[in-house]
Amino acid sequence: EAMNTADRGLLLNAFMEDLTEYIHKELPGKEVSFDGPAVNWGGWDLDGLCDAVDYLMIMAYDYNGSWSSNTGAVSPLVHPTNGISVSKTLANDYKTPLSKNPGKLILGVPYYGKHWTTANENANASVVKYIKSTFYRTAADEATPHGGFIWDNNSQTPWYTWQNGEWNQVWQDNEPSLSKKYDLALQEKLGGIGIWALNYDGDKPELWN
Repeated sequence: EAMNTADRGLLLNAFMEDLTEYIHKELPGKEVSFDGPAVNWGGWDLDGLCDAVDYLMIMAYDYNGSWSSNTGAVSPLVHPTNGISVSKTLANDYKTPLSKNPGKLILGVPYYGKHWTTANENANASVVKYIKSTFYRTAADEATPHGGFIWDNNSQTPWYTWQNGEWNQVWQDNEPSLSKKYDLALQEKLGGIGIWALNYDGDKPELWN
């Protein structure tokens, strides 16, 4: 992560190609994977990178975070005005490798969310302050006394809100939103899914189920 833009293309891909060839030769049966960005903000040759490794895991999260001026999903499946989303990531940023070899792509999904204080109780409200990342294991319990998860049709993700002198919002993926991402992975014939991160669900079984 945080590579120089100038190093993200041919230099990286040539290195990963050499590394993959070396690993295959020296450690037969081993595989090489690389974590790719959700959005190509510049410099990446994602098709070439996919060719250079056994698997390319798409980090399909952090679409919203501490930098956001409005609240929103960490991993929106869709966007009402064609903004960045998981679906757009596959259709645009990974269009070529998706068409050539979808089995090499792994869809990374978040077991974490984001918490902000906000100007009001509405979805996508203006951010007053970014608070922290959340884990599913705590957010799933916290949502219940605050009225439970609210389904956002615009992004196909859940969130919840409460007021304690100021408005708070947490956007956190759960079973319905993750299942839609898994359906997308199956529909596009991807090689699988990945999770960031193991144990963010604690001992709760529902996400695995």
